[in-house]
Amino acid sequence: MNLIAHELLRNYLNHHAYAMIESLNVDPFGKWPSEKSLFVPGLDLNTARSIGQQFNQNAIVWINSEAIPRLMLLR
Repeated sequence: MNLIAHELLRNYLNHHAYAMIESLNVDPFGKWPSEKSLFVPGLDLNTARSIGQQFNQNAIVWINSEAIPRLMLLR
């Protein structure tokens, strides 16, 4: 199910001409399965939240102009 959601999000971002970098999140201890993710540079926080909510994400990681990552809960 998560792979389908990832592909839908990737297609949405492609359709709206957002630049993106695909990555793979890996648990170094092997307790959680690897998970695909997308880094979308240049999105403002409101747009990032809106897209995250549209694709039923629990949270997004937001990185501001000072390069400080923050976990933003959406639910």
